[in-house]
Amino acid sequence: GLWKNMKDARIVPDIENSINQLQELYQKKYLDSVPEYEYEHDDFTNRWHVSCRTEGISGWGKAKSKVRAKKIAAYMVIVHLLESAGISDDAWKSIIWQNMEL
Repeated sequence: GLWKNMKDARIVPDIENSINQLQELYQKKYLDSVPEYEYEHDDFTNRWHVSCRTEGISGWGKAKSKVRAKKIAAYMVIVHLLESAGISDDAWKSIIWQNMEL
């Protein structure tokens, strides 16, 4: 069910709207479990590290801003979900690393 339905979602990952896109996939029943986020702040590097998990897929983001790190994490999860459903675009992956603030 999940992977066939994910193809029907016709979603194009957008890093600026990734948190909302992931929530929308859950609300429209493309995902069975609500996305969960964990937050850590590294005082040494002054960066937020946010991890996101849903459907056994995880992603993470690092940035100076907590919200930015959360967007990157959600975007990574969306890209992995689509990739697992057989929908892939190398440009999506490069966007992850272009936005990561290590």
